[in-house]
Amino acid sequence: KMKSWLINILFLLSVCAAIFFFTVKYDTPTDPDKIQAGLKGISKHLPVGSHVVFRCDVPGSDLYITYVNYYLAPAKLVPPSHTGNDTTLLLLPGTVTDSATIALINRSSVIWQNKDDRYQYILIHHS
Repeated sequence: KMKSWLINILFLLSVCAAIFFFTVKYDTPTDPDKIQAGLKGISKHLPVGSHVVFRCDVPGSDLYITYVNYYLAPAKLVPPSHTGNDTTLLLLPGTVTDSATIALINRSSVIWQNKDDRYQYILIHHS
């Protein structure tokens, strides 16, 4: 009788632990969630079918182009070498120290921008 009571308590504790860890894992924002939140509000500045140059100055961010392309649809990201585009989305670290990036922002018109705890998102129009 004592062993069955102990087994029931251990089973209940393991179920509670599983629920807790499941909740913690899926309530913690992931990189795609944070990128989506950072881009909130940008779509009203991008006409359907527009082409936007994407420049990401964040080290180790190879997947970010996939996330951003998905969240900006139906606008389309194009590489910086693509000619004829006058709109660029910059994904930058919280503090920008690159003088070329600062110069690009200063000689352009900022259409939209947002900042979160890690990155700055800036949509610029340049000629």
